This record gives sequence, C-alpha cells and structure tokens, in this order.
Amino acid sequence: MPYTRSPSRAHRLTHSPKPPPTRCTPTLTPSSSSSSAQPWPNATPPGATFPAPDYALLPPPDIKPPTSTEAPWPANITSYAVQVTTAEKTVFSAYHTAEILGEYRDGEPSDVTGDTYFRIASNTKVFTVLAVLLTEGMSLDDGVLKYIPELADGEGGVEWGDVTLGALGGHLAGIASCSSLSLERHTGMPFEKIVQEKILTPLNLTSTFQKPHDSSGAIPYQRNDWRWNEGIKNAAGGLYASSTDLSKFPRSLLNHGAGLGGVGMTRGRMNGWLKGGSSTGSPWSGYGTPWEVVYSNTLAPDGHVVPVVTKGGSLAGYPSTTIILPDYALAANVLVSGAAAANRYLRDAIISQLIPWARSHAFSQTTTKFTGTYYQGCVGMLTPGEVELRLLPTGIGSVWRMSINFTPHEENEETVWSRACFTNMDTWAYAGQSVSEFVFLSEGEEEVSVAVGVELPAFRISLVKLEDVGKKEVNDEFK
Repeated sequence: MPYTRSPSRAHRLTHSPKPPPTRCTPTLTPSSSSSSAQPWPNATPPGATFPAPDYALLPPPDIKPPTSTEAPWPANITSYAVQVTTAEKTVFSAYHTAEILGEYRDGEPSDVTGDTYFRIASNTKVFTVLAVLLTEGMSLDDGVLKYIPELADGEGGVEWGDVTLGALGGHLAGIASCSSLSLERHTGMPFEKIVQEKILTPLNLTSTFQKPHDSSGAIPYQRNDWRWNEGIKNAAGGLYASSTDLSKFPRSLLNHGAGLGGVGMTRGRMNGWLKGGSSTGSPWSGYGTPWEVVYSNTLAPDGHVVPVVTKGGSLAGYPSTTIILPDYALAANVLVSGAAAANRYLRDAIISQLIPWARSHAFSQTTTKFTGTYYQGCVGMLTPGEVELRLLPTGIGSVWRMSINFTPHEENEETVWSRACFTNMDTWAYAGQSVSEFVFLSEGEEEVSVAVGVELPAFRISLVKLEDVGKKEVNDEFK
C-alpha cells in the first residue's frame, strides 16, 4: 500500500603608464571582465583562470531550491537529496520528502537525510571504471580479448579485437558486463568485492550492491526499480548510495584520489580521467570514461569555457546526477526518488548558481593576494604590441604559467579557422627553463597568506612586491 506522510581569469600582465621607469616594474592585476558571453570560446587555455577560492573563509553558497508550491514537478510524490562539497567538506545540502511515498515492506519510512539510500543507476559506471584504474596490471587501453579471449570468434557481429576497456567505459561499446568480467578474470575476485575493497571501504562509504532495508531508502509512489536486481549488469547500474556517500567520493577525486585503495591515483592520471574523450553531435559536449562533459562559455562573466563534468543515471523512479567542477574544486550530487523533472531542474539550478559564486570569490581572493607591482632593479621587460599575456594557475603549488595570446586579425567573413583556438604554453625557453613560468612567494598562514614576491626561474631573478611607500621610492628613482 502507498504510504502517506503528514504535510508538516584571468590575469593580465600590465605596465605602469609612465615609461621608461615603469618598464622595470611590471604590475600584475586581474583583467577586467565583460558580462556578455562570447559567441565562441576566447583564446584561453583549458583549465582554471584563477586558483580555487579558500572555501573555509567563505559563507556557504546561497542556493535556493524551489518550495513545494514553486516546484515545476509534482513535489507531493517526489523526494530528493542534494549536496555540494569542496575538496574538504560539504558546504550545502537540501532535502525534501514526498508526502505520498511508495510501498515499504520492512519498516516505516523516515524523512530524507544525507544518509538516505537512492538507486544511482549509471553513476555506478564511475566506480566500475575507477576500479579498473586502481587494479594493478590493468589499463583502459587493454583490449577486451586479453581477458575474454573467447569473444575472438566475433560473437554478435562485433569486431572484439578493436574494443578496449576504455571503449566500454567511454560510451563507445556499451557492454558494461564485459568490464566487470574482465576485472573478475584478472583478479580472481567477484566484481562487487573488488569495488568494495578498492573504493567503498577505503573511503568509508556505505554504498552497496545489495538492496538496503526499505526503511532506510526513498521509495517513490510511482512505478520504480527499488527492488530490481541488476544481476550481470551490476557494473552498469547496481549501486544504492546516499547523498553523503556521493559527496565523500568526489572529495577523494578532487584530492587526486586520496584514500583510494589499489595502485592509487596521481594528479596527472586523475586530471586525464576527468575529461571528455570522444565527440558528440555538438562541440559543446563530449563523452569521457564514463563521464558526460559539457562545456559552457555563458557561466563565467569573462566568457571563458568552463568544463562541467557530469554523470547521469536513470532507473525507473530514480534519476540522478553527479557533478564535478575541476576548475573550482567543487562537486555536487542530485539524487531523486520520483519525477525526472526534479533532477533536471535541480542539476541546472546548482550549476548556474554555483559557478558564478565560486568564480566571484576566486577573483576576489586572487586580487587580494597577488595584485601588485613587483620590482628588481631595471629588468627592462618591454611592453608587447598586439599581444595579451595572461597568468594562469597550474594547480601545482605556487607555480603559474603565462599564456601568450595574439590578437587575431579582423576577418571580413568567417572561415574554418575563425572558431579555432590554439594557445601555446611554454613556447620559449631560456637556459633550460620556461620563460612562461612564474613562481609566487607568499608570507603568512596559508589561509590568509599574501604574495610578497615572484620568481622568474628562466631569468634567475626575483621581483619584490612593493608596498605603497616602495612604489613611490621606485618612481622617484627614475624621475
């Protein structure tokens, strides 16, 4: 019987306007931004235009889910759990419990919390692919025939010799059971135990391939797959998980795989994994392994392209989305029991509100920490002509890289190259060092530190950041 509840970037390298004295005192300031989006990406290399803000210094994001009366879906039969996390902790959560619920056979339901179980459907594939990456001796480049040689006969008309594990996870082959079987044959262990030992237990997750008690889950009134056993398709959609688990899990990914079992992950492997690999019918989206990556130049005020790494899932009554924003070191999850429209609306609302919030604070904190005039005698850095120089964070300590963007020639008509963007990093080197490398020197506790200088390794010089008095002394020197 149904159960009824009571209603209850970028930085510009600029120069002082009075040459020649200020040719020796480059000033680093954030570039101005335009609120209008570009019709296509500006020539900014992929990646963050500012370091992610220190979220410990910020109030939580002001995300406002709609009330039950405002919701553009049937809120009385739809439950959901939403969380947003930084690389350190959850900073936002919202929960809603439907007034009318489905059939509970082993206990009474309770209000939805961060620990309530939902089916996460194809989000399970992220755990499957990661299990391959964490297993010694396995690679996504391995051919399926390495583990399932009997497929060489061309079963099903498939050219199995051309199919890799990466293709299985990257939306190119679509036979998820082959991934789990390959893992089992390589390790001699059941697939579910592999995921448990390499991911769930090390990260202290309660996610399970076994149906939890009904009383600990959110069961919708509509037809649903709460009790459906995925069987051989467990690797593609068998997990039950909570919103809290789907915050803990991407926190590990944002920390380059910290805490995972098996062979572990490195920064490079993790960054490479969180990308699109194959094309879709639009240049603004791509398939990863097994991610669905969307690219937008409308979310940041300066029009630079922001990658939104997602994974969607859908079983009857259980739409869900995992969201990772690598440029801002943020992740979110939307778990729904009920109407699919709730997942779409909440997913889009979180992304559209979260990125401007993070970008604004990243800009503000970067301005406070790094903006200034840096000086060391007469270095003689010449002001470029029609060239824009941008400093971009590498994410590796205090190292930044300078991007050199040439102003494009005006064209009377659009050509095949008009929307192309090839931006070179480390184009020039001197004495074996990249001319584009800048290393900022900071003082103070990490959360409130400020830059006091910058090193240019290629030139073996350090520039000191001047305070107001120091700037006056330098200017007086050249009068």
